[in-house]
Amino acid sequence: MLTDYLIKNTDYSKQTIEEISSIRINSFMQDARLVYAKLLLAKEKSQNGEITLQFIEKFMRDNKFSTQYVRRMARNIIDDPRAMNFEKRYALGGLIAPTIIKKHKEEGPSILKKYLEESKNGNFKGAMNTLGIQLNDEGLKVLVNNLKEQILGLSKEER
Repeated sequence: MLTDYLIKNTDYSKQTIEEISSIRINSFMQDARLVYAKLLLAKEKSQNGEITLQFIEKFMRDNKFSTQYVRRMARNIIDDPRAMNFEKRYALGGLIAPTIIKKHKEEGPSILKKYLEESKNGNFKGAMNTLGIQLNDEGLKVLVNNLKEQILGLSKEER
């Protein structure tokens, strides 16, 4: 929302604003990718008691991860296993933000007020329902599609 405001209402370079926004989105995407990978590894460990080499090889193929990326991720998990809780918040926030913006543009500020009230009460499901997001694969697809729309919108001249 700040990006849109700056582009429409200031004399700052639109290109610079868009570049900064793009850098922020790319950073979030890297964080989200890392959190996703860590969650898959944690799920495997939880379900099977160990993470086998066979699983790692399939994991790398399916997700197009390099050996170096998986090594770095494993080192990150080993060195600071508590960091996952911190990272998840930002990955989810970055994924949800474009949907909040889209709903705000479509329905006005009342949707934001409802979302914030549910969030304040610790009701994640209620907050997502406010945005029309189901807590399943379909809801995740909607969040990702809204993020893709936001990314595409950065390159447009008109907002």
